[in-house]
Amino acid sequence: MSFSTSVKTEIMKNVPETRCCAAAMLYGLLLGGRSFSAASIELVSEKKAVVQFAKELTRRIFGEMMRTYSIERQNAAGHSLYSFRIVDPDDIQQILLFYGHAGQEVSLRIQRQCFLCTECRRHFLAGAFLSMGRVTNPQKEYHLELTSSRRGLMGDLAEEFRRIGWQPKVSRRGNVNLLYFKDSKEIEEVLVAVGAPMKSLEVMNVKIYKDIRNQVNRLTNCETANIDKTATAAAGQTADIEYILEKRGEDFLGEELLLAARLRLENPEASLNQLMEVCPPGISRSSLNRRLAKIRELAKKLREEEGNNGQ
Repeated sequence: MSFSTSVKTEIMKNVPETRCCAAAMLYGLLLGGRSFSAASIELVSEKKAVVQFAKELTRRIFGEMMRTYSIERQNAAGHSLYSFRIVDPDDIQQILLFYGHAGQEVSLRIQRQCFLCTECRRHFLAGAFLSMGRVTNPQKEYHLELTSSRRGLMGDLAEEFRRIGWQPKVSRRGNVNLLYFKDSKEIEEVLVAVGAPMKSLEVMNVKIYKDIRNQVNRLTNCETANIDKTATAAAGQTADIEYILEKRGEDFLGEELLLAARLRLENPEASLNQLMEVCPPGISRSSLNRRLAKIRELAKKLREEEGNNGQ
């Protein structure tokens, strides 16, 4: 089962008990379907459970006498599509009037007077998600979207989300209008609002895991970079000391620098902190660092003199 399907399954388990909210949920389902007009009301989905849910919800709101039927067919790719249709003119008219539609609208828009209580709006959005929405597995990316060919309807949907406090992005791909979220926190909140709190927790847990993993990777990369930097510095210091000893001998360094040089030669891969652990008492970290830096300056000067003498 895909993550999106599991979200819809959870939503359909959380059917509102109040009639107004159940009617709002059905409104979102039907309004996002293939047709919602005087000619026909039809919902098409790849999910058989969604079609069955719409059928049961229709009979709950409008009674057992509402004449509906479902069919299964194949799309061009050979996948099953399930259709829930209401074709009887009297039944269609009853539903349209209930939701405040004439059935002849050029641009299908949301009739907000259908939201009779404070919870109706989010149940409407739950229904709209069932018929128009999908959400990507958070292991791959954070993406929740609703799509429709009806531009006016998608504009109204975006406004409904904004009324609750979210800021969906809107765009158009060919003849399809998209409303989508990329922010993981907003996706978590939307899933809770439409009746999928367990899936919201799953998104949250994936985000926590990703954040921890990224932090570990950053720390590992930082540690690796520090190790490389330490190794490069130690190798350079060792080369400088060996060059000085070869060209001028130990007496050239003097007592203080010779002590630092011997510490480095005896511990060629140690960091400065590790050198301090074997350094004689009375020498500070900054003092040892200055001595090694002085050795580097002397080696540089000798190499320059050697280069000039060779010209």
